[in-house]
Amino acid sequence: MIDATYLKAHLDQFGRQKGGRGRLIGRTKGGMNTKLHAICESQGRPLSLFVTAGQASDHIGARALMSSLPKMDWSLGDRGYDADWFREALKDKGMRACIHDRKQR
Repeated sequence: MIDATYLKAHLDQFGRQKGGRGRLIGRTKGGMNTKLHAICESQGRPLSLFVTAGQASDHIGARALMSSLPKMDWSLGDRGYDADWFREALKDKGMRACIHDRKQR
């Protein structure tokens, strides 16, 4: 299973230091957030994690985590992972995609 969730950034974590190192905090509808992408096994335990800025697409996390997908028959994902390249990559690894289609498909 692959999915992502938002982590709310505390006010002390952004905008205070100039010239400091970059942080993975981005502006979203809900404010300043970080996005955590995860690959989990069938019991829901995380296998791989990847952090991006909050406004990043699920496709970015999917590309980063693609190499760490374990061998499995099915891969579950939500509409955010409905992309032709992702479905093809799963097929190339011998997995079937169980991803709900986007409305435009």
